[in-house]
Amino acid sequence: MTGHFRLVRYGIPVHNISMNLLAQYLLKCFIGEEEALKTYPVLISGLKHKTSEMNERISILAPIASSSPELKRIILEDSSEPGGSARPAGSILPH
Repeated sequence: MTGHFRLVRYGIPVHNISMNLLAQYLLKCFIGEEEALKTYPVLISGLKHKTSEMNERISILAPIASSSPELKRIILEDSSEPGGSARPAGSILPH
């Protein structure tokens, strides 16, 4: 049974790309390239996926973080690049 879930999990990126390309192709065939370029983003924007969930959560957290001077300072000063600056000692955020 574990093998089945591995297959499904690792097949998802290929499936997503295929479905997106197929949707774009069909839109171009039925409504033309110019209209398809306008319609496709609107069509997929209503779909729930991890990115849209994360964007919603960030939208909820952003006002909270910006209302706290300490959190705002940490977020603005922290580098997300590998080897970037470390968070200050006593920081409320974990490393």
